[in-house]
Amino acid sequence: MTEDDYVGYLIEAWVCQAGTLVFLPIKYATSFDQNSSMMVVQVKDEPGCDVPSSARIYTAEKHGYNRLPNDSLAGF
Repeated sequence: MTEDDYVGYLIEAWVCQAGTLVFLPIKYATSFDQNSSMMVVQVKDEPGCDVPSSARIYTAEKHGYNRLPNDSLAGF
């Protein structure tokens, strides 16, 4: 990916908040030069929902999105 292609990441998270499963689309963007370290994103997830929480992460670039493998989502 070149610098002009890079626009960050999209995280689609389904989390429990106040007993309700809610959808959180999260944009994570750094400069192209800073995109070489581990990404850390904190999302509030509470107990109390009947359905488990989940998330997907995509790289975002000017042509669209690319989904990352499920094993890259530690903690979900």
